[in-house]
Amino acid sequence: MRLLLIRVIVGGALAAHGARSCSAGSAGPGLKGTAGFFGPQGLGMRHAGFWAFVGSAGEFGGGLLLAAGFLNPVGPLLLVGAMLVAIFKAHWSRGFWGTNGGYELALVFLVVALAVGFAGNGGLRAGRGLRHGAARARPRS
Repeated sequence: MRLLLIRVIVGGALAAHGARSCSAGSAGPGLKGTAGFFGPQGLGMRHAGFWAFVGSAGEFGGGLLLAAGFLNPVGPLLLVGAMLVAIFKAHWSRGFWGTNGGYELALVFLVVALAVGFAGNGGLRAGRGLRHGAARARPRS
């Protein structure tokens, strides 16, 4: 329970942001729009479609894993990668403050993902009994 609120809020926010990047329509730009943002007229990345998919999937999947507290540190690592790209490719040139399009919020998300990755999930998490249940199921010799 120690980290549950942080995991659910931050993981949910990042999963929602990743979902917006994946799905077109009123929810967000979709992969085509995200690829356009990553491409030559935006961030200047080559193979923008590939990186749009990787970034969106990393935010969505990493956010879900973080929120559920499942497969730590895989979820936090996906988010760290996505936030490093966000900080240095999309926000760094605009300075720190988020009101100017800076890296303030991405840095907070990065630090939370690192903290949960190092500290562990806390008490309530998905798959909690997997490791312990498997250990109990083995016959003793």
